[in-house]
Amino acid sequence: MKTMPDCIVAAGGCSSRMKNWKLSLPWGNLTIIEKVVGEALDAGCRVVVAGGYRFSDLKGLFSGTPQSRRLSFHYSPGWELGMDETVRSALDCIASDCFFVVPADMPLITAEDYRKLSSLYEGRNVSVMRPVFSGKPGHPVLLGPAAAETLRHSASGTPIRNILSGLETFMVSWDYDGVIMDIDTVESYSELRPKIMKQVGD
Repeated sequence: MKTMPDCIVAAGGCSSRMKNWKLSLPWGNLTIIEKVVGEALDAGCRVVVAGGYRFSDLKGLFSGTPQSRRLSFHYSPGWELGMDETVRSALDCIASDCFFVVPADMPLITAEDYRKLSSLYEGRNVSVMRPVFSGKPGHPVLLGPAAAETLRHSASGTPIRNILSGLETFMVSWDYDGVIMDIDTVESYSELRPKIMKQVGD
């Protein structure tokens, strides 16, 4: 069986634009973060959940679940600076040559999305691969060894997007909008409710 890349789930934010901590909001019979992590695990990835805000509560969401034995947690001291610092601080937790990065608020991403990107990455001399839907770059992003090394030597505070812009990047046209849909507001969560029921039904 093919070994899948590791995956960093960036879960450090405080959900400032929502009334509640969004990662703990229901998604079917799971929470949003459980759904995101579960899809990466189902794809065969080794998952590192990089957090900061309510870190103990974040770990507690997985306490006693089957998932808890298959993932690790990393505390990012710079989580208040944003997702980029959360990801950067977790790089030393990665054991694979290439790895995925995915925000913790994108529960429509599926295990098949990870598998498809990993398959397309094989044999390509690229440093960055990511899905694109209707012209909008999405997640998960797959980073190769050159990208990882570049990030490790980058200055704190430098946007990852800027750092990776000079590297060979392969954008993959996707036929599914789940790779660009995140939950940043109460309104976006409400708008995605029909998709929640569809996924649960599937």
